[in-house]
Amino acid sequence: MGAPAKVHPLEPKGISKFSSQPDHPVLQAASRSHQLEKYGWPETIILNVPLAGVALFLRAQEIDGIVPIYLVNAIGAKLKSVFVSDAGFIDFDETHEDTLPHVCALESVENGTGVFLDAYNLDLARDFLVSYTVIATTEQGIRYSGTAHVLEPPRDDWCPVEDWAPISA
Repeated sequence: MGAPAKVHPLEPKGISKFSSQPDHPVLQAASRSHQLEKYGWPETIILNVPLAGVALFLRAQEIDGIVPIYLVNAIGAKLKSVFVSDAGFIDFDETHEDTLPHVCALESVENGTGVFLDAYNLDLARDFLVSYTVIATTEQGIRYSGTAHVLEPPRDDWCPVEDWAPISA
């Protein structure tokens, strides 16, 4: 058994940050507020299905082939100091190209809710593999991490964050 997870007493204030450089259009990460306003999506959603753990939810409201991606929390407790990073790649005509990584910092995600992360272009989704790494701190001060890989939105719209486990030194 490994060392116990470290408890992090400091809670950095979260703000959303995205790269300002142009990117492949699978991730429409210009600014969260702009995307929410443009598509009329809510910043927070309430879970109305049985789910356990941390996951990504896609397809809440599709508009012109674009869907929102929400980070959802069903661990039974609030997540604080949440950071989500994404990066991806495409192999097209034997050419490998990477998307620019983005980082989104959220102050918290309440249990039973989802918070908007980004917009996802369904027309290009099958061409790109995008990995989302989530790091968050529980109310008990234990920091966790896990990753979700999205090649295309899953049939049931849920993509679990795999290997959700405490980070230990």
